[in-house]
Amino acid sequence: MSSIWDWSKVAASNATADSAVNWQEGQLPSTVNGSARQMMARQAEFLGDIGGALTAGGSANVLTVSANSAFTAYADGLILALRGATDNTSAASINVNGIGAKSIRKVTVSGDSALSGAEIQADGIYLLMYSSALNASAGGWQLLNPTMDFSSFVTRTGAETLTNKTLTSPAISTPTITGGSGSGMTLTTATLTTPTLTLKQSATPTPTAEGDIQWDTDDNVLTIGDGAAPKLFLPIPASTAAGDIEYFTGAKVKARLARGTASQALLMNAGATAPAWTTLPFTASFESAQQTITNAGALTLAHGLGVQPKLYIALLQCATAELGYSIGDEIPLSSENSSNKGVSMVADATSINVRFGSTTMSILNKTTGGGNGAFTNANWRLVVRAWA
Repeated sequence: MSSIWDWSKVAASNATADSAVNWQEGQLPSTVNGSARQMMARQAEFLGDIGGALTAGGSANVLTVSANSAFTAYADGLILALRGATDNTSAASINVNGIGAKSIRKVTVSGDSALSGAEIQADGIYLLMYSSALNASAGGWQLLNPTMDFSSFVTRTGAETLTNKTLTSPAISTPTITGGSGSGMTLTTATLTTPTLTLKQSATPTPTAEGDIQWDTDDNVLTIGDGAAPKLFLPIPASTAAGDIEYFTGAKVKARLARGTASQALLMNAGATAPAWTTLPFTASFESAQQTITNAGALTLAHGLGVQPKLYIALLQCATAELGYSIGDEIPLSSENSSNKGVSMVADATSINVRFGSTTMSILNKTTGGGNGAFTNANWRLVVRAWA
């Protein structure tokens, strides 16, 4: 009886390699479909052998199995994937298709060896490959995925007892900092913190007059002190001229920069002696979402400004290109009422009330400037902006 393992890698040798597959020269047409279907069956047999559907029989350490492929002799490269029926407890063997029992081997750092127990677990799927070189060339099945006990690799917690172990104390070099006055300093415990840059002075300077600030033009250093002894030294650019440095007391700073009030802005170029504050025309703004235009329709838009807006405008925004306008173009709207066209708006402290004319509005053509171009309401949207 033949199997897929009888097929040859040399195409010409497969004419009669399988007794159930006829690929001989000049074969009868009636044998083609049978041969093709048998090749499909052989491949299905092979898939059944490597897909993990096989279940080992026999006992825990003496396994038996009938493969789907009906090979009748062991050969290098045979491969099976089978489900274990019970846990093995020691060395194990397997007899496939009644050919004869062969040792199941696992590979260690010392070479292949017999199983010792627990490498095969019940219901686990294991991959076996035959090699004639295993078991000192007596042949055997190599277990490619033996179950491993990882407990010995897990970091243990709690107190542990070491037996026959020698611990060597690690050598730690004591850090030494050199420099400064005297000999080097030896640290027993070093703590690193974020460094802080501090401008150090011999005493707190208390300048009381403009003369307490001195400029050393030879070294380009600005000194600040109490007149008798400078305490703070600041380097300045060599290109600094005498008129570039001016001393301001606290009173001068306050006088030059008086604090503004709410809703005021600082005018930076107000004058040579003092800046000025001015009241802003607007402190809040509102922009509505795009609104649908409906002839004779009405809208109530809550602006959220808290007061009646000082200024508000209506804009047409192009949503679909028309009359020479592109999408996103904006046109201000007036309150024209001729022929019932245009839009009116009335604002209060909470809302802006909008009323559309009953006749479709007209706009100039953007490209030609032609008038009386009634647009399509669906191609435009109304947007209202307000300021307070």
